[in-house]
Parts: sequence; structure tokens; C-alpha cells
Amino acid sequence: MHRKFSIIRTVFILIVWTFCIYKYYVDFDHSYLFDDFIQMLLIGFASITSLICTYLDYKSYRESKTFSAFISTTTTFLFVISFFVIIDGLKKQDRINTVFYASTSYDRLNTISIDFREDGSYKFCKHKFFGDSYYKRGRYAFSDSIIYLDKSNLNDLIVSNKFLMKTIAQMDSTKKQGLLEVISGFPKLDNSPEILLFQIDDNGDTISSAISLRVNKHILTVRQ
Repeated sequence: MHRKFSIIRTVFILIVWTFCIYKYYVDFDHSYLFDDFIQMLLIGFASITSLICTYLDYKSYRESKTFSAFISTTTTFLFVISFFVIIDGLKKQDRINTVFYASTSYDRLNTISIDFREDGSYKFCKHKFFGDSYYKRGRYAFSDSIIYLDKSNLNDLIVSNKFLMKTIAQMDSTKKQGLLEVISGFPKLDNSPEILLFQIDDNGDTISSAISLRVNKHILTVRQ
């Protein structure tokens, strides 16, 4: 009977901590760890659950005198170590230099972005104004102006796993700054060509219904 309840506690610990770690992995951003209320609730629930199971393991051990009673406690310990190892790995990944950063706005105040890094990893972010941010990570490869992601359908706006990087000349590239603008101190207009990422299909054709992303030229260091 004690062994049966020990297995049940272990399965429960597996479910709770697996969900907790997965949620942190998906939502993690380098700027916070315990600043989000939902994240704190998850950690609190997992911790309380683990403490209760550890106490029950100890009671079972006192009756059975077998160390197998601590199986759920051991499982908790391994999950806690895994949790901090994963968080540390994500923080190190977010400190890797950015090769280029692409973003675009949708529905006025909402944005999506993809941060491509030197180690071949990327972080996709969907941010809603006054709302939650959603993160997704993966690997990418760059060849002949085409970026290949390791997964497609990152969300409803990114429907392809391939992007074509293309330089587009701005329509007003010949426009010069007026005398009034110079005197008033307005910043000089940036009329240099824009670099865009177009979503393409398996045939290399641009998907006309899919949004494109604008590359931040101040971060761009990719070979062209």
C-alpha cells in the first residue's frame, strides 16, 4: 500500500514540475525570473506540493524503513536541479550576441519579432500592448539570402519556416532635408534602403498573404 501511494505521489510530482518547467521555458525572458505573478504561483504550487510529498515520504519511511519510500522526494530534487539548469541555460542563450533582429507591428499596437543569434539560435516574441508576451525558441540556418527555421507555424502570423532577406529601396530616397528641418533640429531622415524578411513557400515564391518583418539596420551584422 505504501509503495502504491509513493508511486502516485511521484507521478503527481512529475506532472506538476513538468508543466512548471515547460511554462517557464516557453515564457522566459532574460529580464525576469520571479517578477511574473503567474510564474510565482506555479513555483509556489510546485514547492508546496513537493514539501507535502516529502513529508508523506518521511512518514512512509518511518513505517517501512526502506529508502524506496523517498522516490517522490528524489524526483523532486532532480526536477529542481533541472529547473535551475534550464533557466541558467536560457539566460546564457539570451546573452549571446544578436546577428540581426527583425520585427513588425500588427493590429496597430501589437508586435512580433525574431532575434537571430550568433550561435544559430533564435527567439520569437509576440507581444501584445498592455498584455502578455509569448516566446518560442529554436534553431535557424542562413544560406543565399534565405533563412531556414527549424519549425514552421510559430504562430498564426508566421506561417512558413523560410524567409527571404531582400533589400528594398525606399520611395523617397531622393528626398532631402529642408532648411526649416535643419534649423529646427529635426533628426535627418533615414532614406537608406530597407532590409525586409519575406515569408516564402517551398517553391521560393513570396507568400503574398503573409506579413513581412523589417530588419533593424543598427543591429545587422549578417554577411550579405
